[in-house]
Amino acid sequence: MVYRNTEAYDLSRFEPQVIEQPGKAEPVKEPKRNNPPKRGTRRKAKKSKNPLIRLFDSVKREVAINDERDFQSVQINAKVLKTVAFVLVCLGLITVSISLSVQDYSVQKQISQKNAEIELAKDEHVRLSAEHSSLTAVSRVEDLAENVLGMVKVDSQQVDYFTRTTGDKITVSGGKVADSGEDLASKIKALVAYIFD
Repeated sequence: MVYRNTEAYDLSRFEPQVIEQPGKAEPVKEPKRNNPPKRGTRRKAKKSKNPLIRLFDSVKREVAINDERDFQSVQINAKVLKTVAFVLVCLGLITVSISLSVQDYSVQKQISQKNAEIELAKDEHVRLSAEHSSLTAVSRVEDLAENVLGMVKVDSQQVDYFTRTTGDKITVSGGKVADSGEDLASKIKALVAYIFD
């Protein structure tokens, strides 16, 4: 009987019952089940008188036990291998992720360093441009020329003009005179004027 709270249940009604038939007094036998032996238990074999048969039976039992152990160890080894492979794949993915993060960080750091260098170069360019402008100013050049180098501005009396009435003359060794190239220059001018007109 099972008691639950204040009620009682009679579970004996659900047990298998043997119904006797009139005229037969033999109980119905349940068929034997062929259950495999549990782990760690061995079936008792009938002992034979022949030592060779006993030896063969013992070897047969050992082989069966070893085969079962090998099969179980193969199953365990397969599970272990799958687990190890999964762990290795996960570790590989984590390693790749970390290495990519480190590379990204180093690239970002290099970019920020180069940007800082560019800003410094721009500042230096502005400074040098201002210095160049101050050094090449006309008033500064005139001041240096007059005070440091002792130069004086040119007067119109100091300028001499001359005109040439003859063309250029090239003297080659041996007393020969080469053509001044006026004919060639005039030919080139005529050719250019012909092409572009």
